[in-house]
Amino acid sequence: MTSADEYARFARARLPEAFAEKWISLLRPAVQFPLAGAQGEPTALRLGGDPMLPDDVEWPSFEGYGPLSFIAELDCAAVAAVGGVGLLPESGHLSSFCVDERYEGPDKTVDYEWCLTEWTSGQVIYVPEARTRRPRLAPRWLEPYETDLRSARAVSTPPSTRWDLIERYFPTEVRTLADPAHPFWAEEFVSGIEALRETYAQCGGYARPCQGPPEVRAASAAIDAGRSPHINVLDEAAHWQVLLQIPEADDLGMIWGDSPVAYWMIRDDDLTTRRFDRTWFTMQN
Repeated sequence: MTSADEYARFARARLPEAFAEKWISLLRPAVQFPLAGAQGEPTALRLGGDPMLPDDVEWPSFEGYGPLSFIAELDCAAVAAVGGVGLLPESGHLSSFCVDERYEGPDKTVDYEWCLTEWTSGQVIYVPEARTRRPRLAPRWLEPYETDLRSARAVSTPPSTRWDLIERYFPTEVRTLADPAHPFWAEEFVSGIEALRETYAQCGGYARPCQGPPEVRAASAAIDAGRSPHINVLDEAAHWQVLLQIPEADDLGMIWGDSPVAYWMIRDDDLTTRRFDRTWFTMQN
């Protein structure tokens, strides 16, 4: 887990001063969930098990495939308590679900890989603190994952080094950055940032991509679905952030392929208005 100060020290030691300060200003706060909580430490993230839902909330499903698997529950108050204010509502719980390749129920008529290209292949349910929740058993044909409890830590996350995003972040330095000898492209800087940027379960900040930045993928999907006021993908990508990022966990049975990561992404205005029904989901490996 890496703080803003650690990233700042690293950048200032390796980049020209003005460039380093601009890069540091792009860091985004996040909360990560790397380890089981110490004794007396509150649980901020619960992986697997059965979801806690109000009686009148239906188990989410994907038409033509079947019920989604419950993946994780975030305790919004515990996230806010470690410094994650503004990343989530300050109270209540968020439960995340997604399509499960293991599901072989009789209502399954479409392919798993195709489902992953669709907006509702992953869904999130927000339950305000005042509502009564009860454990909900998984539907038939759907096996729950093992349970793991995680504590939370406030961190910072760095922006992508994808070239078209770098052009957007550094519009006045594009000509200088086009030189492959620029310190920003030095192996020492690139590999150092990657070493600092470990893949943990995370809420908020920039996604840790395995392929292209999920923010860009989400932006493209939003434009295609008519959910964006922008026509430029990079303009739209600036409005997206990680709601929840979950790497696969072999010990819990969360094995989704070749070391993939699941991402539930949300637009900034939807987060503000608590439109968690508009969350966009994808997996990368």
